[in-house]
Amino acid sequence: MKKIGYMVFAVILLVGLQTYFFGHMVPWNPPKDKGIQKNKLLIKTKTFLHNVGKGPEDIAIDKLGRVYVGLKDGRIIRHDRSKKEIKVLAKTEGRPLGLHLDHDENLIVADAIKGLLKIDSSGKITLLFSKFNGKEMPFLDDVTMGKDGTLYFTQASAKYSLSDHTKDFLYHMGTGKVFSLKPSGKVELLMEGLHFANGIAVDSKQEYLLINETGKYRVWKYDLKTGNKKVILENLPGFPDGISSNGKGIFWLALIDKRDVLLDKILPFPFIRSILLLLPTFLNPPRPKQGLVLGIDETGKILYDFQDPEGKVFPAVTSIQQFGDDLYLGSLRNKFYGVFSLEKKGN
Repeated sequence: MKKIGYMVFAVILLVGLQTYFFGHMVPWNPPKDKGIQKNKLLIKTKTFLHNVGKGPEDIAIDKLGRVYVGLKDGRIIRHDRSKKEIKVLAKTEGRPLGLHLDHDENLIVADAIKGLLKIDSSGKITLLFSKFNGKEMPFLDDVTMGKDGTLYFTQASAKYSLSDHTKDFLYHMGTGKVFSLKPSGKVELLMEGLHFANGIAVDSKQEYLLINETGKYRVWKYDLKTGNKKVILENLPGFPDGISSNGKGIFWLALIDKRDVLLDKILPFPFIRSILLLLPTFLNPPRPKQGLVLGIDETGKILYDFQDPEGKVFPAVTSIQQFGDDLYLGSLRNKFYGVFSLEKKGN
């Protein structure tokens, strides 16, 4: 009888916790995954910076072709491939994610723990942003810069941190935001209510932003003059992560993972999601490996599709930067970055 009593008490406690913390959650019916025709073009990627550290999530490249990456342990590494030199530029004491070089080649960093940072060539770190309207804004994800020096950056989630970020896809209540930071120091909230706001890019004419909404498998277009916004690409075959402009009308889109069949099935059921949210993150099943890069135009039309379908060479692509005829690939999970040549791909 005592065992039955304990079980009843546990169920009541679990339901009570679910109602208290997650009773406001609503159902979402994701569009059916149409999939994508496989190719193996991305397996020609070459990899660099092996075993220096884990998780070069994003990449920035200076005028000399030197590569900057931010690692899981907080180090910012500069890699000069031509000289085979590796230098620790700085250590943020946080988790650097999005990277972008400003007009003076200072490195702007969206750090998931510390906030928006500027790192000069000597390694000096300056905090640019961590609060909005007096409230801390954790889990900054990506950053880009306009020609006038305005920084545009995303907050992935206001509910969860990077360490348990996968729970945001179960929670699915849209706490992500997009901000701008003017050279004057003025901060403006451009968008909110996004389901994991991720990669961000500005077009070459400074007319609009493209923003990845990972939790809804889609890409937004935000008009910088009017503030109007619309979805230009949706029902993607995976989770969109980073996005960048090549300055010539192409935006490179990284999809870190395939769509999760089980997640899509339970998203319409808030109660099931809320129970799963009470479980520790380490119980999450491992993700199947794949590498996927798409090239799109400003309307969302897919122009290029490069895949490593089994993730044998470069899985879990989280960012892409074009430099010359090469695509530089970052990854949150790998211990290296990649370089994929476009020379024979018509770019």
